[in-house]
Amino acid sequence: MGRRATRSPSASPCGVVLVIAFSAWILSSLVLAAIAYYVVHRSHRAIDAPRTERGRQWLDTELWPWLQDELDHLQQRARKDEALARRLAL
Repeated sequence: MGRRATRSPSASPCGVVLVIAFSAWILSSLVLAAIAYYVVHRSHRAIDAPRTERGRQWLDTELWPWLQDELDHLQQRARKDEALARRLAL
């Protein structure tokens, strides 16, 4: 009588190949996601940086001077009108 070699089910070549293929698929997906995140982050910074600088310049040169003029005008009106001064709590 000859001895037959028996294999355990977990050591089948098909199962090992499936585990390796699944692991490679997961790893490649994670690498591609990391690359996409990096590219999008760099693109966003490159696009948004000039806009942010222009926004700061607009705040300094347009908005704050206009706002200061409006507040000065409102303060002058409040000095003349006591009801307005009470509403503004000046």
